[in-house]
Amino acid sequence: MRKYLHWALLPLFMACQNTVQDKGQKLSFAMTGDMLFAGANTLQGKGEISLQNLAENIDCEVEAIKSVKVSAVKVGLTPAHQKITESVLLQVLSDNVEMASIGTLNPVPDSGVLELNLAEDVDLKPYLQDKGMTWVLDINISEDHMDVMPAKGEVQLLIDYTDSK
Repeated sequence: MRKYLHWALLPLFMACQNTVQDKGQKLSFAMTGDMLFAGANTLQGKGEISLQNLAENIDCEVEAIKSVKVSAVKVGLTPAHQKITESVLLQVLSDNVEMASIGTLNPVPDSGVLELNLAEDVDLKPYLQDKGMTWVLDINISEDHMDVMPAKGEVQLLIDYTDSK
């Protein structure tokens, strides 16, 4: 009978855990592309943070993280590059998880930081757990650009996790 007692107490233990949402974490990224021609082009950059890093940042165990959603996305281009950019689409992929759209902006203003419209409710947790996380920025430009085009950005996160403290 005692050996089954832990199963009976499991629902009580689970009820004592609170789901908490952390809104203070951000992911930064940098991407580049070169020899771009008028029309559709792609910039890429590696994801530099893991789910383990995020768990450490919010002081919880990796297993406690339920989801990692995106609440806002900002992308920065140099002023010269932004003037020839007509639209942007930020996506994410990894070695074992299919590409997902994060946010888009069309048309792109001539100046200022680009605040993307969120495309869908994507959970970044599988990408952060996987190897080879890559940020992809699809851009439409109005003229040829035969040099490196860099882009930087920041993704504001909503992390839901179980707090058992």
